Amino acid sequence: MTKRSKTRGIFFRRGIAYIRYQDSRGCLVRESTRQKSVRVAEAILAKRKSEAAMQSHYPARQFETVDFEKLEEQWWEQHGKYTASCFRFLRKRIKARFGGRRAREIRPERIQEFCNEIRDVYSAAYANSHSAPTNGSDSGRHAEKTRSWTDSSS
Repeated sequence: MTKRSKTRGIFFRRGIAYIRYQDSRGCLVRESTRQKSVRVAEAILAKRKSEAAMQSHYPARQFETVDFEKLEEQWWEQHGKYTASCFRFLRKRIKARFGGRRAREIRPERIQEFCNEIRDVYSAAYANSHSAPTNGSDSGRHAEKTRSWTDSSS
């Protein structure tokens, strides 16, 4: 038997309360409360709605202010320098192209344009080697962990 909530924006899945609301950009957000209580869910929903109205405490907003160089440096320390191909020689060209921009501004289309420009001069394999660090995938081995670079679809 599932619990039913009379409060709009609260629903249950497998006995756990979830809330649903619109954020400050108008995007629909669904979030688990990790609770079974309707009262706790109502309190969390009210808090999230007031945060949305005041535009405070949004993890998605943090990404809008992060510089590409900061993310690139973090990626390099955590993944890039440990790869067999060692992307050290590619960093200079990638930084020259995308450095000084916010991470939110770097879209997949821009990365593809960058690779196409390199492909016009060099081989396809060389151009593809540039897309690995920019796409955040370490030649596929660490794709899930490093998607934070350009995966801005939120």
